[in-house]
Amino acid sequence: MNVTGREWMEGILIGILLVGGYFAILQAMGRRIRDRNRIPALALVLLFLFLCLAGVLYIVMQASGGVGQMLFVMMMLMAVCVMGRMVWYLLSHFDQIDKGMLALLITYVLALLYITIFSRAGEHQASVHLELFAGFSEAFRTHNMESIQHFFANIGMFVPFGVLFVLTLTKKRCSYHSAVLTGAMFSTFIETFQMIAQIGQCDVDDIVANTLGTLIGYLIGVLFFRR
Repeated sequence: MNVTGREWMEGILIGILLVGGYFAILQAMGRRIRDRNRIPALALVLLFLFLCLAGVLYIVMQASGGVGQMLFVMMMLMAVCVMGRMVWYLLSHFDQIDKGMLALLITYVLALLYITIFSRAGEHQASVHLELFAGFSEAFRTHNMESIQHFFANIGMFVPFGVLFVLTLTKKRCSYHSAVLTGAMFSTFIETFQMIAQIGQCDVDDIVANTLGTLIGYLIGVLFFRR
């Protein structure tokens, strides 16, 4: 079986996600263990579980032939975990957030979900585009600016998300990496869901654009609206 460079890259990214997840869970669980002598046993058990998970993923990828799709499914699961953690954080600091801004943030998130998911029909074949800034290359080659316009539209779509995210936390400072990570994971969730439901193409450029939009919105919120 011939393995292309793209498949190697996708496999490496999946490996990075597995290794990162392993050490993240090990660190989180290790903090809760008072007896430090039990950590090596925990590490071995987690290693066995992650090796089993890697084996299952390999079997599924061989059966489906979709390494890129599996990669984005894993990223979607990670996105769900990160967004769930963020929801838990907001609930645990409910007395430190602006309730009006939270309502606006939830409303805008629902609007984004409607625009990107619920208003679309299942007309696309499931596909993954991992080539970064492919739309720019195509635009310069064909002199068609539609791809570039789409990229900047995706940036603008997430700017309000970044602004509202900052303004929701009034009494507690919101770090830029929390806002950017949440925006990136929310975008990953949308792109992967579009692929699974076959209502759009899963494009890494869209995730990059949405993440940039969140960062710009965060900076606008901090510089011009946050007291």
